[in-house]
Amino acid sequence: MTRPDDAGSRQFLHGRLTPAWITPEGPNSPVTRYTWQETSRALEAIADTADGSDVDGIVLEYTNPWTGGPVMPTIGCRVQRLRPGFEGAGRRHTASTVFSVVRGEGATIVDGKRLDWAENDTVAIPGWASYRHLNTSASEDAVLFSYSDEPVMRSLGLYRTESADPGA
Repeated sequence: MTRPDDAGSRQFLHGRLTPAWITPEGPNSPVTRYTWQETSRALEAIADTADGSDVDGIVLEYTNPWTGGPVMPTIGCRVQRLRPGFEGAGRRHTASTVFSVVRGEGATIVDGKRLDWAENDTVAIPGWASYRHLNTSASEDAVLFSYSDEPVMRSLGLYRTESADPGA
């Protein structure tokens, strides 16, 4: 090991202020650890000033500071906050997505099948499956982390998205 594990985080997690004396070493983000402390602070700061998406609630994308794009050329990562009682609109897209529940409880309806989830659960949505998220708590936020092959689908010209009713 030639540098500390958190070197990328210390150098790059300052908004869009990127060190000018360092050159990119490859296509992936130089940030090796996106801390939960930074993520949580960003979710809290934004949540009171924005309505967010009708599909995903308050959703933030982890980005590569060199490109402003996804953390890797083939994988995108996001975190989202679903307010208490959130009932998302239905959607489908050609990317496959895996959601990990950071906290809270709710359900995701995928092609008519209700998948209930709670903290530490994982839900996988295949490409072109219709889905929508529900936060079943009346008082607590739900927070989901996701990763997806959307960047590679976009680069191949295969990404499509549309509103969709996943059924009850």
